Amino acid sequence: MEIWIALLGGLILGWVLEWLVDWFYWRRGVESFYATEAELRAQVAALTAENEKLRQQLSGKPIATEPSREFNREQGQAKTGR
Repeated sequence: MEIWIALLGGLILGWVLEWLVDWFYWRRGVESFYATEAELRAQVAALTAENEKLRQQLSGKPIATEPSREFNREQGQAKTGR
């Protein structure tokens, strides 16, 4: 009977210790992830606004979607047609 009490006590103690490690280590680290996420979201918003501004500036000019590629047989390299 004592072995079962020791097993149950060990399981409960292990669960409590795991919960404490989770609470003090991982939860504290998650808060820094939230701060980083907020910072990155602000950067994405700024870059999106800048991208839209640049697209509006280029709206009068044709935008090349893909550069044409020509193969140079002498050099064995692809050249871009920019």
